[in-house]
Amino acid sequence: MARVTKFGKRDVAFEIAGLQLQIVIGIYNEMDRQKVSRQELARRLGVSERYLQDLLDGEISMTVPQMVRLARAMNFQWCIRPWFAGKKGGAR
Repeated sequence: MARVTKFGKRDVAFEIAGLQLQIVIGIYNEMDRQKVSRQELARRLGVSERYLQDLLDGEISMTVPQMVRLARAMNFQWCIRPWFAGKKGGAR
């Protein structure tokens, strides 16, 4: 049974979309920093350029294993920290 929270379904969907956007922005920033094209990243991942684009556009839901593969292909690691809303200063 799903855990009931004070947030409604719409709020959760909004948070999920925001997190997905942060992940995609992180990937694009790293691609830009390393000067890696979508074509090159798709080659490194062993997927088509169209599949990669669909993944980055949110047409395909990104899974944690896909996030790890993307990070490895770009030679970086994800650093995920919780954000405590309502606490002064945010993350702790």
